[in-house]
Amino acid sequence: MLVEGHPDGYIDWFTHSGSWEVLPLRPMPGPRDSRVKAYRKQAREGTLPPVLLWWVSGLDCHLVLDGHARLAAAIAEFIEPPLLQLHRTVPRDGLDARWRRAVAPYRT
Repeated sequence: MLVEGHPDGYIDWFTHSGSWEVLPLRPMPGPRDSRVKAYRKQAREGTLPPVLLWWVSGLDCHLVLDGHARLAAAIAEFIEPPLLQLHRTVPRDGLDARWRRAVAPYRT
């Protein structure tokens, strides 16, 4: 589910349900865009590269970092796009101390 908003970036958060929605960082290309046409063929063949998403808790949704045309192609072909989610991890016990020692020389 794509977050629908104004092309200049305005989004009505009162109608935004969050959590399951995807927010593109730029306007989505149309189905007649040349890149979308090329990706539609890959979508039909099952070889479409994944769309890169990033979860942002402050927005309560995923952002499309890379793959706007691939996502548009999958939507145009009525298929579920392959997704790759980028998220921050919390260091586990023991790794936290090693991580701090590794980055200590670079901190100001």
